[in-house]
Amino acid sequence: MKRLGLSQQLLERWVRERSSHRFRVTFSDAECYILEGLYPVDYSVYQKEGRWSAYVSGHVNLSEAKMKTHPLGSGLDFHLEEIVEIADDTSGEQLFPPRAT
Repeated sequence: MKRLGLSQQLLERWVRERSSHRFRVTFSDAECYILEGLYPVDYSVYQKEGRWSAYVSGHVNLSEAKMKTHPLGSGLDFHLEEIVEIADDTSGEQLFPPRAT
């Protein structure tokens, strides 16, 4: 069964509604970062839709090598398809995937 991915529109809405918040993002390679200042990357940069960039404001259970690769304050580019979980780190609310009710 194919996993439903995070949509561009949904991430844009969360970022707009929570502009001063930080997001805890877990990627498909199990790396987890606290990110802020998320913004979509213009199509002309990678010639692919769904690319985003953000600033690293925290690390969650990363190796020393990974922390050196993406130090605090550095930029991190990623694709929506790489995200397996996203939470509002400021409020603690789980955003994606939605929690079962």
